[in-house]
Amino acid sequence: MPDIVCTCMYEAYIDPPMSVWTLILDFLCSLVIGVLGVIVNYKFIRKLQKEKQSRPEGRKGNVIEPVMQLFCKFQIIYWPYYLLYFWLSLNGIVPSSLISDWSCMLGTIAVIKLGRNVIAWNSFFVAFIRYTYIVHREKSNQWDFDRVGKWFRVASVAIPIVYNTIDNFTNGFWEYQHGDAFANCISLNLGLNNTSNITIPNIYPYAWTVEYLPQYLILGIYYTVWVLKVLIYANIADGYLYLSIYRCIKR
Repeated sequence: MPDIVCTCMYEAYIDPPMSVWTLILDFLCSLVIGVLGVIVNYKFIRKLQKEKQSRPEGRKGNVIEPVMQLFCKFQIIYWPYYLLYFWLSLNGIVPSSLISDWSCMLGTIAVIKLGRNVIAWNSFFVAFIRYTYIVHREKSNQWDFDRVGKWFRVASVAIPIVYNTIDNFTNGFWEYQHGDAFANCISLNLGLNNTSNITIPNIYPYAWTVEYLPQYLILGIYYTVWVLKVLIYANIADGYLYLSIYRCIKR
């Protein structure tokens, strides 16, 4: 069955512009924000590269540097895509009739959520690296800085990807399935004449998960993901690591 839920969620959040001038102004604001973001991240990458090149011979490297370089490159790609996507979708420039199941799933759920997760997890990795090399400095200083930096760089993207994939497969996105526009879209796609007592299908890829896994296991994974989301998005995990660093320095 086609993923009508994702398409109807897309349609429900369309907010047509009041005039062509507001549409242009919205685009110009997004363009300015995107360009400034690219410039800032590019300059930061150059700064990190210069610091790496000017490192004195025999001095150990900076483990955070490869993580931040990759993060800045990711932001240069992600934020222009994010701004362009929402300008096109929220203003109704790309109608829902042209949005296929896969483009809706990948363009909205997978990519946008993945970007948010990478950004949220980045601060945790920076805090964790500092915690490791300050609180456990005797042991960590014995490691190869360049090799550890490469492993942290891979983990800073791999872990958010795994987290995002699990989240997408165990999350029905029920919080976005409301409003008259959404209900009317579902009713129309199901061939019904009204919106009363309609059964909303499961969104993909969650629909695949419920076919193969028991509900109690799905709920267990879902709530585990939510606990991690609170710890990471609210910077609770970061706060704990920095508090541990502060206590270590005060000793």
